[in-house]
Amino acid sequence: MKNSREQSISKLTALWALSECGLGGVLHALKIPVTGFVLGAFSIIILFFIARYSDKVWKDILKATLIVLLVKFTISPHTPVPAYIAVGFQGLMAAVLFSTIGTYRTATVLLGFITMVESALQKILVMTFIFGESIWKAFDVYISSILKSWRILEGVSNAYAIAGIYVLLYGTWGIFIGYKTTGIFSKVNAEADDVLTQYARLNHTDINLDKPVVKQNKKKQLMIQLTGMLLLIVIAYFFSNNQSGIGYILLRSISVVLFFYFVLMPLLKWAVQKLFYKKSVQHRAAITHTIEEVNTLRKGIKPAYQLASVKNNRLKRFFYFVQIMITLSLYGQSTSNETITTNV
Repeated sequence: MKNSREQSISKLTALWALSECGLGGVLHALKIPVTGFVLGAFSIIILFFIARYSDKVWKDILKATLIVLLVKFTISPHTPVPAYIAVGFQGLMAAVLFSTIGTYRTATVLLGFITMVESALQKILVMTFIFGESIWKAFDVYISSILKSWRILEGVSNAYAIAGIYVLLYGTWGIFIGYKTTGIFSKVNAEADDVLTQYARLNHTDINLDKPVVKQNKKKQLMIQLTGMLLLIVIAYFFSNNQSGIGYILLRSISVVLFFYFVLMPLLKWAVQKLFYKKSVQHRAAITHTIEEVNTLRKGIKPAYQLASVKNNRLKRFFYFVQIMITLSLYGQSTSNETITTNV
């Protein structure tokens, strides 16, 4: 059965919410590498589809963004504040670009580049805020010691060069995703029946759909990462000619980490929770409907990946997996055909 524009946007919004709330853990369990790249690309593609199905791009994308944020808050209330910022930024940029640029491919390429660069810069800024300029000095000392015998990048800040390459890598990936997205849109519409037929033939009994994804101990991982950064700073300064400030550097880094995670982040979370709680009460029906759709779509992730595994190339496998998930979202089983109206 063909969906109305409103129903299609509602289903795509649920798929976007799934990618933000639970797809990362499942992809990790399926041993899919670079999940950050994958999830960022997934959001770009979904936003493109919402724009294509919408006749009120600005309103519909902002509405979808609000619903995804509220669902994310409902399902994962302890999500770090930067994650909310990233989703909000993606939605706002998509609304601006798709409502002002007449060519979908151009708008999507720009969306991919801008949002992926923002994602990379956000990580760098957070790291710089926590460790200060010392982290870059430490990287410089460490990298210079490795490249010294090769006489590579002499006279250049190696740390800043690597940071620039890191941002450029994210931006290039965003441009590539934007370029490929229009092709995925064509394939979803042209191959929907074939994909659904292949999906129905899968032996779903061999896949435990109800088994919860094992959650990683994020706090433990975070502490390991922070400890590693501190040790890097200490080791770098021990091997450098300037060791006089190492005590200050270490004390400053520890103090900022404690302030960031035990004062600033709790305050920001409190503000976000207070804001989203009011919104979640106001849009309870839309949130409930979207969560029901998310739970239905989640059951299709493993079979979809199993079907996509026929592609030997990992990149082709990813794009085919996205195509299958969007097909299931738009044309597969749904919890409801009703349309939820939400005012932004």
